[in-house]
Amino acid sequence: MPKAIIRLGYTEYAMDLQDAIAVLELIDKAEVYKSKYQAKTDDHASFTSHHVYSQEKETDMQTLTLMSGDAYRKAKLLGRPDDN
Repeated sequence: MPKAIIRLGYTEYAMDLQDAIAVLELIDKAEVYKSKYQAKTDDHASFTSHHVYSQEKETDMQTLTLMSGDAYRKAKLLGRPDDN
């Protein structure tokens, strides 16, 4: 059975294709969260504001890659790579 590779942040995850589609559908429905640091000025102390808002534009979701069942099984056999 083919697997899907999803990139979230700097980590990639291998999962069943149906699960990957479910994750992407949830992200599509999610709101955007941003924190914004405001540096200290003469009038105000520094602070961080927090913002939540609807997704306003199409998000570049180039996060889904398909992997064949054979390629997945070979990668699974190799396990965690050495840090060297």
